[in-house]
Order: sequence, then C-alpha cells, then structure tokens
Amino acid sequence: MCTVAEITRRVPQDEICERLGVQPRSIRLARERRLFPASWFKEMSKLCEELGVECPDSLFNFKMRDTAQK
Repeated sequence: MCTVAEITRRVPQDEICERLGVQPRSIRLARERRLFPASWFKEMSKLCEELGVECPDSLFNFKMRDTAQK
C-alpha cells in the first residue's frame, strides 16, 4: 500500500518544495497527518507520474460531501 511517508521518501523533498512552493515543515506535517493537502493534488500527481511513483487520490485531504439525511 502506498503512503504519504513512502511517497515523500521516493520523491525528493527539494523537488516537492520547489514545485508546490512549500517549506519542508509542510511535508513533515503531511507525513504526520498521513494526508497531503487537497491543494497539492494537481502538482503532486504530475510530479509522481514524472518520477514513476504511485500517488493514489485517497492520500489527499479532499472535502467529502455529507450524504447523511438531516
């Protein structure tokens, strides 16, 4: 199973920082939360594809629609 920690080990930190305009602490926070911010999806997906690293949608903190009836 692919995880945020695995991806951030395989994709160079400096490349993530440069492409996403984030600081290393943002990557550490994603590892702690075990989710990437949803705003990283487009660029992180492209970066992983370029490097041949699996990057499932489920590793991003997308807002889910509440389907519960009120």
